[in-house]
Amino acid sequence: MNGYDNSQQPNTPPPQTPAPPIAPIDPQQAPQPPKSATNIILWVVSIIVIIGVAGGVYYYVTKLNKKESTSPTTTSQNSSSNQSSTTSESAVEQYYTRAQTLQAATTKSKAVDEVLQPILKKIYTNNVKLSDETGPMLTYVVKREIIASDVTTAKTDLETAGFKAADSSEKQLTMTKVGSTWVITFAVGNKEKATIEVTF
Repeated sequence: MNGYDNSQQPNTPPPQTPAPPIAPIDPQQAPQPPKSATNIILWVVSIIVIIGVAGGVYYYVTKLNKKESTSPTTTSQNSSSNQSSTTSESAVEQYYTRAQTLQAATTKSKAVDEVLQPILKKIYTNNVKLSDETGPMLTYVVKREIIASDVTTAKTDLETAGFKAADSSEKQLTMTKVGSTWVITFAVGNKEKATIEVTF
């Protein structure tokens, strides 16, 4: 027979076709996340950033305010205590506190002051200031409101010192002694300032 047995032929694998080359992926053609998801991510990130910035600003401002409020608080407390002590004083007492204290300057004013100031200190428990000297007039300031009985007491004490009353009223005394005449005016009932003026 001219034919041949296929069973005796060696098995040869069929020829393989080469795989086609892989084309590069175009970024524009790559799968993209949905726009809604991207917007959500951006929104969340924005909120986180805003919260972080706001928190930092709040912390800084709070810390700064604490530093600034420390000393003003102390100052305001001291100011309040000074105001309360001033407010508790009457207008007469405040006027006395602000009044200056002088010494009699001339020979004649010194002679008047040496007699009159001890009498006034006795009546007003040492709360007396010689606050002004203008020519032949001295002005004293006392720390409480002057009342009519103060005039009477001053008259009695001056008489004890050798003076005579040439004239007297509720607010004024005219006292005389050999070689001198004093006219003493008391601000009786004045609720703003308590002054005593003596002209010699």
